[in-house]
Amino acid sequence: MPQNPQTPIDPYEALFDDLSEGLMEPSPTGGLQYRGWLTPFPESWLPDFIKDGYNNSLEGLYEQISTGQKAFDVDENYDPNFLQDIGSTVISYSQPADLLALGLGGGFGGLALKATTKQAATALVKSGMKKELANIAAQKGAQQLAKKIAFDKKAVVKLAAGKQAGALGFYSFLQNAEVQKLSKGDIDWMEALEGGAKGAALGGITGAIGGKIATTGLSPKGPLGGLLSPQMAARLPAETFAFGTISPLLEGSMVSGEGGPRAPRAEDYAHAAGLIFTLAGTGILKKKALNQPWAKTKKYIKGEVKKRELSIEELEKQARAKAREEVSGDIWSNGETQVKILKDFTNSDKINVLELQRVNDGFVFSEGKVDFFKGRRNEAGERISKPYKRLSIAGEPLHFKKDASGKDIKNTLKGKIFALKNKLKISDVELKNMVDDMLGTKDSKAEYDGKRLKSGLSKKEFDTQLHNKLLNDLTVKDRAASIKKDIVKLGGNEVYYLDSQLKENYPRVYKALQRIGAGVETAQFQLSKHPIGRKMSKLLINTDASIGALTGKYLTMIQDVEIGGRTALGLGRKKTFFDLTGSQAKELAKDLERPVPKLPYTAKVKKLFDIMYAIAEQSGMPIREKINNYFPHVIKEGVLKNLQKDVDKMINIEQVLAKNNLANEQGVNVLLERMIKAGEISGDITSETIQALNHLRGKLGNYSSAFESLRTGINSERYTINKHLEKGRELDLPEALLERDARVVIPDYIQRWAKRVRYVEAFGVEGEKMFGDINVLQASGFSNEARVLRETFDSFTNLSETNPARNYRRSTKGFWNGMVNFGIATKIGAGFATLPNLGQPFISSMLKAGIPRTIIGMFKYMKTPLVQLNPFHDPSYRKFIQESGAMATSLSVHQLISGYQPSTLTKTGRIAEWMTRYFGLTIPYISFDGPSLKAVQKKPWQYLTKRIKGKPIITFQSVNRNNQIISAVSGYEAMQVWQKWAKGKGVGGNIDFIPGISNRLRSVENLNQMGLIENYEQHKGDLTSGKITQKEFFKRVNRELDRELSSETKQREAIYRFAIDSQLQRNILREPVYFNDPRFRPFILFKRFGYRQFEWIFKNTLQEVKAGNALFVLRMMAGGLVYGPLLNSAKRMYRDALAGEPIFDESYSVTEQIDDFEKVMSDMKEKGLSVNTFVNSATKHITMGDLLDSFAAIGAYGFVGDLTSAIYEGEQKMLRAGEFLLKPAVLQDMAVGIDFATRFLKDYGDYGFKNSVARIPKTIAPAFGTVARQLTTRAWTQGQRETYDKYRRGQIKSEMLDAFLDGDDDRALHLFTAWNRANPNRPFSYNDISWKTMWDKAERKAKKRLNP
Repeated sequence: MPQNPQTPIDPYEALFDDLSEGLMEPSPTGGLQYRGWLTPFPESWLPDFIKDGYNNSLEGLYEQISTGQKAFDVDENYDPNFLQDIGSTVISYSQPADLLALGLGGGFGGLALKATTKQAATALVKSGMKKELANIAAQKGAQQLAKKIAFDKKAVVKLAAGKQAGALGFYSFLQNAEVQKLSKGDIDWMEALEGGAKGAALGGITGAIGGKIATTGLSPKGPLGGLLSPQMAARLPAETFAFGTISPLLEGSMVSGEGGPRAPRAEDYAHAAGLIFTLAGTGILKKKALNQPWAKTKKYIKGEVKKRELSIEELEKQARAKAREEVSGDIWSNGETQVKILKDFTNSDKINVLELQRVNDGFVFSEGKVDFFKGRRNEAGERISKPYKRLSIAGEPLHFKKDASGKDIKNTLKGKIFALKNKLKISDVELKNMVDDMLGTKDSKAEYDGKRLKSGLSKKEFDTQLHNKLLNDLTVKDRAASIKKDIVKLGGNEVYYLDSQLKENYPRVYKALQRIGAGVETAQFQLSKHPIGRKMSKLLINTDASIGALTGKYLTMIQDVEIGGRTALGLGRKKTFFDLTGSQAKELAKDLERPVPKLPYTAKVKKLFDIMYAIAEQSGMPIREKINNYFPHVIKEGVLKNLQKDVDKMINIEQVLAKNNLANEQGVNVLLERMIKAGEISGDITSETIQALNHLRGKLGNYSSAFESLRTGINSERYTINKHLEKGRELDLPEALLERDARVVIPDYIQRWAKRVRYVEAFGVEGEKMFGDINVLQASGFSNEARVLRETFDSFTNLSETNPARNYRRSTKGFWNGMVNFGIATKIGAGFATLPNLGQPFISSMLKAGIPRTIIGMFKYMKTPLVQLNPFHDPSYRKFIQESGAMATSLSVHQLISGYQPSTLTKTGRIAEWMTRYFGLTIPYISFDGPSLKAVQKKPWQYLTKRIKGKPIITFQSVNRNNQIISAVSGYEAMQVWQKWAKGKGVGGNIDFIPGISNRLRSVENLNQMGLIENYEQHKGDLTSGKITQKEFFKRVNRELDRELSSETKQREAIYRFAIDSQLQRNILREPVYFNDPRFRPFILFKRFGYRQFEWIFKNTLQEVKAGNALFVLRMMAGGLVYGPLLNSAKRMYRDALAGEPIFDESYSVTEQIDDFEKVMSDMKEKGLSVNTFVNSATKHITMGDLLDSFAAIGAYGFVGDLTSAIYEGEQKMLRAGEFLLKPAVLQDMAVGIDFATRFLKDYGDYGFKNSVARIPKTIAPAFGTVARQLTTRAWTQGQRETYDKYRRGQIKSEMLDAFLDGDDDRALHLFTAWNRANPNRPFSYNDISWKTMWDKAERKAKKRLNP
């Protein structure tokens, strides 16, 4: 035991001395010792060649490293013969860990070098290869359908070489590292890499030989699953000879200089034979024992999508449904109003009712059937409205006389009916039977007009309503016949169906598995199973991008409207729209409604509105009549909240107020008048609601109509995508209740307009294109896919927010949304989230596009006060990037984190918005717009909030916006380069950085992900099937790229897609479905970002590794090693400043990096200045823990990175990471509240009121974020501080001892140093890590494991 704590000694020295002298004996562990596949067999049963094989396996070597002893004792005189040597090698390579290493390595080789496709299979079959082998080759390359160049026998050789090189390279790397650890006590990673490279070379050569033989046409069939086939009979000796001959020639180390090449010996060939036999056998075993059973199991559970033709009955049903859809769009008019019939139903009072929609403004209302067809009458029987008459049938106009009577209308309809009767060749008897069915007089007596059978159309009881119904039926029958022909002609008579044995045999089990999968799998994955799902997924992605680009373009246009004057006291840039003061913005609203504007810039805004109106009209949107002097009417947010609350309150008191047609309900008017007066007196109803109802009563004549108009208008205001263009001003409220700030109203109007225009273009006015496909999925048995598509579409349109089946009741939803807003305000706004967000581009957009390109683009984008400071700035470039709409996405911080955009009607919503916008580095300034200086004495708070403002510099929202700009610039610059490479131009288009890896193909795939190649899948399929050559593939692709990129709109959409994807914005298709279910959203707060980060990095890493692009991985590692320590240092400095003292922090930071660099330089001076010395020194001092810690700090691999780092660094950290991943943040906040309450009560009993209050800050602070938690450490009581320090010191000591016992000295010493830095008054000494302390720790752990 060391006596002087200032003199460091090896803490293991005494422990090892005592063990070597026999003073201590390790405690027996008991139980059966694990030894791979040999575990069940007694050692005495096993011959020496099997024992020796296990000892030399990866598992055996690891056991020897861990225990210091070989797994099996082998006779010291053991001298194996040739066959025993082969058997020993087979045993060595076939242990579970060894097979896993070979499998993983083969997977790496396959990812980088797969080159076989179905197109290759076609070529190989033509060349005489057996179809079975050709199909295997096609399966191997199925993931790389359009990525490779070779489509001949070379492809098979290349695949085999790549797989075997990966397998042996990875295995040799691990084996070399273990042998070094055993023989030298340390690992030289460069030497291990050299060993891996030699293994890869050997594997590549032997694999290529095997692949060459596979193309000769020798049969792969034979006993033992093909292991004794003619093909294997040729492959095994050839590969064995090559491996046994070349292997000794590669011996020796260039790194250490030890050993050298030698001549091959018999044991080399024996070792080679065992290895090659094992590789061949495990491949066949994997196929027979794993791949084939798994494929059958998956097919049994999930089923298989198949295609068949519709039956005659199904075809007829589909055609009739489409015909009825056409007829349902017919227009009706009573001379004053034009309407469409939406629904025909019977209401609660057993009255036949029609639900109608006004054509001019989309207003929906109900009308009794009798009133609709005969005209409404008053109690005296006098007609007070005209009957509705049909203006068209299935889109074809019906012509009536100008003042047609009821008889004239019947005659016109009758003429149309008889025309259809003749066209459809319906007999008189059939027509009479149809009339009788409608009248309910089956088998009525036949009447004749001469020889002609009367149809019954002239009967009095066969009124206008029945004439229309009969005309409907005949029109549907007529249209169905032609629709049926069109369906067959266009191939629509083919339907996909799911063939699943599990569904057929155990439907309940299948349904349960489907629902589980539907919740955790992404929407895109589930919809990819069906062609309709794939088509609609793509349409949703494209529509989102087009909405963003259209929004960005017109927001930029309104932003560029110059208002006169300059910023910065007349010395800065020209003032534009968003520089308007509050009073100027309200004046603009008034000016837009004037026939003759007074302001010079009003005409520009009006012109913008005219363009938007024309685009909306062109899209097919049923827009209302244009208002020339127009400003959108939007209710103030606070007013809307009060109106909604009061209306809900009144409906809860009197349920009758939820009905339609309140004017026809007796006593409702008196009831409302009484409620309003009572509410006004008691204050239960706000003044805004009373003002609105009184105003509407003056317009409509009674409170019943006023209340119904208010109720309907509120829902329209909150949930209609674009009420301004399609709806009339249902709510004509007083100006005092309306938002008149043009800076707020016009951008919101543009966003709603853009979303509605693109919605109509993509899905139809009522979403009929989407709902039609949903119905097809449902009808063809894909009910799960139909449900997922419907829920995804509802999330896309925000209808999920109003669906009662997917929401809690209003009060409960309000509570959870409040908790979410609190979490965002405290954990994001008042947390450290802004710091890692600063480096987000390093692990996303810049990682994908390349750092140099992004820097070049940013120079072109950035505008400086003086041109000389940035001569590269291009104003048109900046404007184009802004028009992409990418910056508009940064407004949705809530959507990024929680998945929904909250209403700022709530106080918690406004607080969360303010905290993420201003909390951080914000420069305050005095605004010249607001209350006068004299007002400060009367209303100081209003003066402060109106006049004192802030310019956010580093806050979560400002950083998020900057990241969006960087991503948009990255996307644009990368798009230009990728297009050039796709054409075969430039360095990347002509030279492959890695031989065999086509930059052209990678560029094409990246551009496809940006949505620029509409028919990419078709071109890829044609390339795969051999229909086109690779030259033709590029020709087709570039033709599409030229067309798409000639459109600035398409370029903007591509930039938008790249930006939102790389900056992890909400993507409903790429997230598990339950993420977007309003009921679950509160419980995944802060989990969405981690998931999206992992998903993005994993997808792109996999894509780039498959393509052989190592630069992507290197850029990510560089980003982690540079920004990770910087971020940890910034956090540490910020935390220390808040707490007023050093806080323990074990994360890898710049301080440690500098220390490591000094150690590296010291090693280099001692061992020589060379690249090899530098790499060895760096890997010696920068541990895997440091690397993982840096990745976790910047969020490189999302929640998986956090868990990986935690697992590596110890049990305590792993538990904390697991708790964060699994425990909802809102429940953690609630738990803090409960803990606070219980602790306060306990402290009150223990310490009294005053002292219990003093202890509150420490208990409650965790709920308010990192800043609050660190600040409140200053207010801890002495007892709290001592208790915490004692607990934390014990925890760190335990982790440190565990690290020593696990052999991780670097981590242990790192914890030691980090604690002493933060706690100089309570440091660890070497007594804390003496051999006795470690032995006691090991003994306690062993006893714990023995007594679970």
